[in-house]
Amino acid sequence: MTSIRSALRAPLAARCSRLVLISALVALFAGCASTSHQQRSAHGQGAGEHDGLALLLARIEANDAQRPDPLDRLTNPATAFVDEALAVLGTRYRYGGTSPEEGFDCSGLIWFAANEASGVTLPRTTAALAKQGREVKRDELQRGDLVFFNTMGRRYSHVGIYLGNGKFVHAPSSGGVVRIEKLAVNYWNKRFNGARRITHLTRLAAN
Repeated sequence: MTSIRSALRAPLAARCSRLVLISALVALFAGCASTSHQQRSAHGQGAGEHDGLALLLARIEANDAQRPDPLDRLTNPATAFVDEALAVLGTRYRYGGTSPEEGFDCSGLIWFAANEASGVTLPRTTAALAKQGREVKRDELQRGDLVFFNTMGRRYSHVGIYLGNGKFVHAPSSGGVVRIEKLAVNYWNKRFNGARRITHLTRLAAN
């Protein structure tokens, strides 16, 4: 009887230990996540600085139904485009950056993903990217579309890549990292100002 009780208590103890560890991690990272979107205004992006817990959650999100099917990547340029952006989640923000080694700014991430996915050189500014492809309405967004925001008092001052399910990936601001966000978040929802679909990505001429 004693051995049976011990066997029953062992899994419970293990579960309790895991819960204590998770609680401790949440408490540790929560202190880094207290700054509001409105307060994080470096480089005009607002919702920028990234903390350890947010990065962990971003990676979980990316691995949970965000990664495209490998076969789809071979046949769909937009899928390959998204996949390249997701592959560099957690890379630090750097103004003017276009590589995982040096970091990315918002348009630098777009430039890198398109180049890696299709060998296509896209423009290096959000204003120029806003002239690529064709305009799409918000309720017509598809995976791989570019989503634009007014974060600096002018149209098309920030850009990300739509992932589906109301989420997008982008390089947010100084002090942040490449991350996944929700369009419905108040900060981004209010500043959203258009989307473009880069059709026939592999056929675009270099700019």
